[in-house]
Parts: sequence; C-alpha cells; structure tokens
Amino acid sequence: LAERDLVPFGQAVEAGVPAVMVAHIDVRDIDPGVPSSLSRPVVTELLRDELGFEGVVVTDALGMAAVADRYGPRESAGAALAAGSDILLMPTDAQAARDGIVTAVTDGALDPERLDEAARRVVALSLHQASLGERPDLAVVGTHDDVSRAVSAAAVVLVAGECEGPYVGPSIRLAGGTETDRQRLAAAAEAAGLGVGAGDLVTLVGVAGSSGSGDVVVALDTPYGLAASSARTASLALFGRTPQAFAALVDVLTGRSPAPGELPVDIPGVEAPSCVS
Repeated sequence: LAERDLVPFGQAVEAGVPAVMVAHIDVRDIDPGVPSSLSRPVVTELLRDELGFEGVVVTDALGMAAVADRYGPRESAGAALAAGSDILLMPTDAQAARDGIVTAVTDGALDPERLDEAARRVVALSLHQASLGERPDLAVVGTHDDVSRAVSAAAVVLVAGECEGPYVGPSIRLAGGTETDRQRLAAAAEAAGLGVGAGDLVTLVGVAGSSGSGDVVVALDTPYGLAASSARTASLALFGRTPQAFAALVDVLTGRSPAPGELPVDIPGVEAPSCVS
C-alpha cells in the first residue's frame, strides 16, 4: 500500500488538495470486512493521521451496494461521520440518515464535536472556493486531450492475440458497452478512416462480471471480464472510456500503434502473450 497505492494520495495531500473521496473498498490489511468509507482506521488513522490530510473527506455514494446491501441509511450515516468523513454523499434516504445521526449523538456513539469539525471543514471549503474569484471558462474543458490520449495509449494491454496489429479490417461493427461507449468508438473509428456498420465485430465489455464475444473483445474498465470472453483475433484491456481512450484504441486496432501496457492484476485463466511480458 505504501509503495504503490497510497503514493498518489500522499502527493495530492502534499500539493494541498482540498477534498478527497473515500471509496467503499475493503482495505483488508487495515480494516478487513469494513467498507473504507465507514472505517475509522482508514479515514482518520490512515488518511488524516498518517498522510496528514486536513481537508474535506466525502464518502462515495452511500446508496451503492457495498454499503446499502449491508447497512441501512441510519447506520451508515452515523458510521461514516464517526469514521471521519465530513460529507455524506447520496444516502438512500436523507431523512433516515439525519435521524441516524441524531440517534448516534444521543446514544453517545457519535461525538457532537465530530459534527462541528465536519461542518467547519465544509464551510472552510466553501469559503475557499468563493475566494478563488471567477470560475474558469468552460473553454478549458478538453484542453488536456493530448495528455489524456497519451496516457490511454500507454495503458492499452494486449491480453490475447498476435503481438502486432492490425486486428481489424477496413470496417468494423460494434457491440456491448453503453450507447455512449459505442458512439465514442464509432466517432474515433470514422475519424481514423474506418468504416462503421459492417466488417469485424468489436465487442466492448464493461464492469467486472460481464463478458462478450467477437473478433476483438475490449475490456473498458477492469479486465476481469476477459476471462469469460471469447475473441477470434484479439483481446484488449483499455482501462477507460473517454473519447481519447477510444482514439487510442483505434490506433491499436488498425496497427498504427502497439499495445504497450501490462496487466496490473492476474486474471484467472488468462496469460498474456510473451511479447507483452
């Protein structure tokens, strides 16, 4: 954790980042079995005490299954505040969350000073944002497209297939993913001179647990779905679904660029080609 996973967080804290979102993951070496957003060892002892973060901590959405399937909105609200979070994002029932906080304070499970601390941090963040003056013009959105594309191009992994492309012909068909995913891939393909609507089938696989089949199968998020997928020509892991990520993918599909990335995790039953290792 210290050598890899926590490095960007430590750098962000040193750079003065004003807010950090805590996910609902199970950090087993620190507080096994407890979603990190509800874990005092993670939020207070690790993020605040060890990394020195003094800004606002916001939970990930409390309506997500990792929390909602195990805790009610009353319990999760009090637990998140007691853990050290300052903003409770999207509880399934705001009234129940409020009642849970009141009950936790009344029962002594939550120190009122913890509520004051959270409120002070949120007010301080609001004042900080207000002091920044004019907001950036929306024209700044997309100004780092070249960096985004370069990062995506460096991350694409060839999980199965020949070491060099092209992996598709002059035209492709699209399946899987969301409508936005397919639209972005189609736009990137057409910009690169590929036809869309006929030819090799490129299937997009989304979150873990999903799978697909086609001439080329591309995992957009985590690569685990490739284990249950079937690709005739190549399997690729993209780790993104931005327009720039799809542009980088098209470069690999057409053989204009290699897939230089490496899998960061083991996928049961999947062994990358020797040219990747």
